[in-house]
Amino acid sequence: MKGCSALDVADLRANPFAILGVSPRDGRDRIGEALASRLLEADADEELLHRAHQRLMAPRSRLQAEAAWLLGLAPSHVETILSTLRSQSAIALSVELNGTGGLARANLAAQLAIMYPDDSVLDHLIGAYDAIDPDQVGEIVNTERVVAGFPMTERGLVEEALDHVRSRHLEAALAALERVEHPGLLMTRLVEERLAAEGGARDFVQALATRYDSWSAPLLGKLEECLDAAIARLRAEATDAAACVHWHTRSRTGTNTVSPAS
Repeated sequence: MKGCSALDVADLRANPFAILGVSPRDGRDRIGEALASRLLEADADEELLHRAHQRLMAPRSRLQAEAAWLLGLAPSHVETILSTLRSQSAIALSVELNGTGGLARANLAAQLAIMYPDDSVLDHLIGAYDAIDPDQVGEIVNTERVVAGFPMTERGLVEEALDHVRSRHLEAALAALERVEHPGLLMTRLVEERLAAEGGARDFVQALATRYDSWSAPLLGKLEECLDAAIARLRAEATDAAACVHWHTRSRTGTNTVSPAS
């Protein structure tokens, strides 16, 4: 428990549902029982546990946690994914990624982008945005809230929560780009593939490209400064070398000696 130092919605393992070990279908009593049980653990982080409990009780912060969770998946499937995350098996996680869709797929792909950044994970994350629909997400949230006994939410709040999660997904995607071998080439491919498309995936790539430009511009500026400095050094060395050659040539031909007075 001590390993989760912050409630970061980009990390499934730090989501309030994961911290307390509960499902969006669990009611207030079950969540309270989970809190009490976790507080008895030897390594319990009381502050973190209480914050997780508070977030699941408050409608707006609960919605953010729901939007960042594996919505629509059966609790047993969610537990399988969390167990696989704990074991950090890249192959098994890739299999789980192929078995999800929509927002759940985007959330898992964002997690993997942080853990195992590569082209295929980013493709999964971006592609998932073509299947994310606020109305559908709201329907899933409200269906599970009815089961849990929490009040239903509305579309405007769902869109707000999705914007928050999308921002975290963009952060995860940019972090992955920073760690791949050729970020510029990968970013170019992603843009070219989505340039003529319509939908959420294209919008996500456009936003990612903007963030990538902001990240890479200072690096390119420093690289240009280094190149300019290197070129200046080479020119200076070439000038010094030419002067040495000129002096050496003059000394060998005797043109650099002083003639005796007549």
